Order: sequence, then C-alpha cells, then structure tokens
Amino acid sequence: MFDDDLIDTWKRAGAGAAALDREELERMLRPSVRRTGRVLSRTLLFYAAVPLATAVLAAANAAHFDGHSTLVALELSIAALAAAFALHAFGLFLRLRAADPARLSLVEGLRQRLALYERSFGAWMLTASVTPWLLSMAINTRIDAEDGVWRVNHPVEFVFVSALMVVITWFALRVSLRSAVFEMRATLQDLLAEALEATPRVAEVRRRTRGWMLALTLLLVASVAAGLWLWWRYSA
Repeated sequence: MFDDDLIDTWKRAGAGAAALDREELERMLRPSVRRTGRVLSRTLLFYAAVPLATAVLAAANAAHFDGHSTLVALELSIAALAAAFALHAFGLFLRLRAADPARLSLVEGLRQRLALYERSFGAWMLTASVTPWLLSMAINTRIDAEDGVWRVNHPVEFVFVSALMVVITWFALRVSLRSAVFEMRATLQDLLAEALEATPRVAEVRRRTRGWMLALTLLLVASVAAGLWLWWRYSA
C-alpha cells in the first residue's frame, strides 16, 4: 500500500479540502523518494556483489586448474568479465548516490535519478542479466571438469537453458524496477503540479508488479530445475 497518510490527504483534497502547500507536499512525498532510492541502491549493490563473488570463484578455479591452459583461459575470462560487471554496477550505485535528494531538492534529485535510469540502466540490465549465467558457469566448470577437461556434451540443450536463464533474468530486472520507476515519475509529476494526482496509482502498479514477479520467479525456478535435470540425465 502507498503511505496511508498520503492517501487520506489525497481523499480530503478530492473532497474539496484546501490544496496542499509545497512544504506539506514535499513532507508527504519524501518517504516515497527514500523508498525508491533504497530499491535502486539495493538492486545495484546485489548485482555488484554477485559478479564480484563470481570473479573470485573463477580466479580460484583458474588456480585450481593450473597447467590446463584451456580451462585456465576460460576461468580467467569469466573472472575478468564478472569483475567488469561488478565495477559497472558499483559505478552506477555511486552515480545514484550522487543524486541524493537529501543533498539536492526533491525535484532535482528525482530528475537526476530518472535521467540516470533512462541513460544507463538499459545497458546495465543487459550485463546484469548475464551475471547468474556466469556464476553457474564458474560453479559448473569447477564441479564437472575432470582431469582438467570440461566440455559441453549437449550444446543445443546448453544454449537453450543458458539463453532462457539470461532472458528471464532480464525480464525479472525490468519488472522488479518497474514500480520504483513509476513511483519516481509519479512523485516528480505531483511535485511539479503541486497536487496529488499520479501517486495514488502507485499501489495498483505495485500489485501488478508482484504478480509478474511471482510468475517470472516460478519460470526461473522451472528453467533451473530443467537445467539440473538435463545435467543429471546426461552425466549419469
């Protein structure tokens, strides 16, 4: 639910109450700005931590397979790519922190956050969607490589499951951030209009987002289960 006091104030205004002044409106909308900032920050930090862990694991794998040049090259490539993804996500996190409405005005902070999202988050979501696949590669090569040799025995299934994992992760990221971005835009619209017009729709967008996230989570679990089943079937 959106903030109860915000809904109550909006209903009173709709019933003919005096319009909110700018100070009261900012006080009412500030929790929304903090909430959306936390959502974006936590998402970026998570997708900085996961590739960082992947890079460490892949580097450890490279040391483990020392002497097997092909595997070492594969693991070092995974480590380098994962480290680049981690730096990319952390760089976006720092840029998001710079657009802090506690330092700037609410309007300017929201404008800068939305501009950052529109300019940079599209490319970041592409790299972030590859992150779980890189982690699975680092884990699988460590488990499955025998005598320093790792091969894809069933490339069609491997490519299909890998692509499905990347696509579902990308959609999950888009959907998970959808309500936060909508809330930022609605909050900015109401601040500029000095009226509560768009923000009361946030609760409905959140409900729809939760439904989509549940469906995508189930689909991702099903794809991982399918990958594990294929691995068990062909390795048995």
